[in-house]
Amino acid sequence: MLLVIRGFAGVGKSTLAREFSKKHDFALLKQDAFVFDMNQASMIKREARAMDCKVGFSNIITVMKNYMDIGKSIVLEGALVPLTAGDPFDLDKVFALAKGHGYTVKLITLETQDKVRKKRQKKRGYVLPVKIDCELAARTGRQELLAPNLVIDTSKINVRQSLIEIESAVMQL
Repeated sequence: MLLVIRGFAGVGKSTLAREFSKKHDFALLKQDAFVFDMNQASMIKREARAMDCKVGFSNIITVMKNYMDIGKSIVLEGALVPLTAGDPFDLDKVFALAKGHGYTVKLITLETQDKVRKKRQKKRGYVLPVKIDCELAARTGRQELLAPNLVIDTSKINVRQSLIEIESAVMQL
């Protein structure tokens, strides 16, 4: 199975992906790890450079394929939209790879109220610049996807309740 958890900064995707993958023994692939952690210069303004995005996406696909070759279930987490004009990130390519390996794909988009997102961003130590935050939100909302998408609003539920909703969605396959 490939579980895709996406959304923009402060919706809870990293926390929920980590908890789900730990509890259910899924490999965890985080978009930020492939773009920002591997390319520290992109961290300066928290704005990804096109080349870092290109290499990051290529690496995500390679690592996913390696896990799929051995039959490991995967959680892919991140904004999961092109972060820059030159970013080749394409969720449909991810879905095609998964389906080609016989994987079931479950897509979950997390949302929350803006004031809750901003509070969460401050709590973790940084707030995205407004321009980037708005851009990511707009790209996420406009993205047309080939896989069914479940939207979970994490505004008024805690991590435990959100995790239960994700587990319920996964079990409905």
